[in-house]
Amino acid sequence: MRKFARILIFNAMSVLAIVGLAEAIFGTWAGDSFGALNITRETIFFDASSFYKDGGKVTYARDKFGLRGRYTHPSSIDILTVGGSTTDQRYLTEGKTWQDVLAAAFAAEGQTVSVVNAGIDGQSSLGHLFNFDRWFPLIPDMRARYVLVYAGINDVYVHMQDTADQLLSGDAILQVHHAIKNNSAVYKVYKVVKGAILARRVKLTGEIVDFGAVQWADKPNRAASPATNDKARAYHSRLQKLVRRIRKFGATPILVTQRRGDMRRGAAGKLWGISAPAGQKNGLDEARALTAINRETMAACAGLKLLCFDLASELDLGPADYYDRVHTNPGGARRIGMYLFEKMKDLPMGGR
Repeated sequence: MRKFARILIFNAMSVLAIVGLAEAIFGTWAGDSFGALNITRETIFFDASSFYKDGGKVTYARDKFGLRGRYTHPSSIDILTVGGSTTDQRYLTEGKTWQDVLAAAFAAEGQTVSVVNAGIDGQSSLGHLFNFDRWFPLIPDMRARYVLVYAGINDVYVHMQDTADQLLSGDAILQVHHAIKNNSAVYKVYKVVKGAILARRVKLTGEIVDFGAVQWADKPNRAASPATNDKARAYHSRLQKLVRRIRKFGATPILVTQRRGDMRRGAAGKLWGISAPAGQKNGLDEARALTAINRETMAACAGLKLLCFDLASELDLGPADYYDRVHTNPGGARRIGMYLFEKMKDLPMGGR
């Protein structure tokens, strides 16, 4: 029995020694690293077949810097896009995001333009500010000609955005987990093997909406709240700071307004929203709050003389473009990408 115990201890120590040596050689524990930042830097597979038509297998790939999309080097990015989940587009496979559509539209015209996705699920403009302090400085020689900010929806709920905005989990155990993910060589091998064996299947955190079965209302459920205007003014202030950070980064800022999928325009431009029980916010209540945010985006554009696109007013996205209340399906993403291309096709870009 003692002999067996000694053998077991010896083997365990040998394994630990090998793991320790591998981490020392191949891990990134020393020097600058992503530490405990909760930024995905791996390839993940989802099953989106229940989310939207032809969903199927989704490949979601973010590189060693946490960026999504194709580019030759961090120092030569043409368009860097920042935003929340509507920018990240976790459940749209590679090649189907609006960034991919935008890059492909430029390519079809003979231009090689890198459109890089730095969206973080759940981030508001507060988090976009943290990106320039905690994330982008970790990427060697990172530069961009334009930084396109696709924001607004999450800023309506900015008080709920602590973890995503800070880029750090408030839970110490989760911070350790993120540190291991970001630095461990053994963990990276484990993820490669696991990904090769089985595609990860997940459920969307939001509510999948059957737009053909919902009821629509033509009046909000709640009276207008002064808090809506307070949040909008605070958002305006953050946008001003964000514009300064982008310019300090050496890029030209571009602001883009957003719209939601739980509202639509009817005849003569009449607005409708998905209905909700009395006392709860319906689609028109949500649309009203976002409209206040979008108004501040355009006001900041005018005051700071920025390049801005009022997508919310100019692109009439409808229920057919969404799979839930705020996230677009591949068809909606294509419409957004082509809209942005028409707005940006004459701007100075990469080489022909």
